[in-house]
Amino acid sequence: MHVQSVGSGQRCIADSLQIREKLSSTVEKHQARLEVEVNSVDRAPRGPRTLYLPTPMPLAADTPSKQTATPERSLNQRMDALARANAIRTQRAQLKRDLKAGRVSIHQLLMDPPDYLETAKVFEMLLAVPKYGRVKANKVLVNCRISPSKTIGGLSERQRAELVTLLKR
Repeated sequence: MHVQSVGSGQRCIADSLQIREKLSSTVEKHQARLEVEVNSVDRAPRGPRTLYLPTPMPLAADTPSKQTATPERSLNQRMDALARANAIRTQRAQLKRDLKAGRVSIHQLLMDPPDYLETAKVFEMLLAVPKYGRVKANKVLVNCRISPSKTIGGLSERQRAELVTLLKR
């Protein structure tokens, strides 16, 4: 490696620096050690310098593996879950169409929701009601102190009653 420095109009080029690396680990300190020996032409040779490096992290393969939170499901279990999810989506889509057409009242759904509606977002159901867009649905939820991500099954009795009262106006 050649080092070149420029200062006040003169240039000097140091002879090649020789760097010798030795990695070893000390048992008592559990640290890696790096010995560097620097020799240059313009200076007297110095002895080796020792630098201690931080302990390296263990590889991922060395660490014990953690158990996953949920066990793996079989193909039949996954297919059953998929069929149930598709059925719920189909029922919710039909319910939203009925809400749009006025065949179903949002008040009835909020007071006594069917099982497939428990995990539906209140905001999404309000959007299906005629004359309710994003702005009006947000205002209603803010007035009732309901989060837009709240599900119908997660509504408290106070929130449910307040929402029905506000929607009947």
